Amino acid sequence: MAENLRIQVANGERFDVRTFQVDQEINANFSVSLLVQTENPDVDFDGILGREASFSMMANATRTWNGLLS
Repeated sequence: MAENLRIQVANGERFDVRTFQVDQEINANFSVSLLVQTENPDVDFDGILGREASFSMMANATRTWNGLLS
């Protein structure tokens, strides 16, 4: 797991971020695509899809994107 990458989802499920891509422009919507892994084989996807989530990247400063999980 990359210690400087974190995703937080509505139901508190823990995921390890493996890869990510952020598409962002001035005065436009953004998109964050993640490849994640979890040790929980019984993830409640209904409990997180369509709900709030955030992705944070910590380096010299922390950058966080907030949105809906789809």
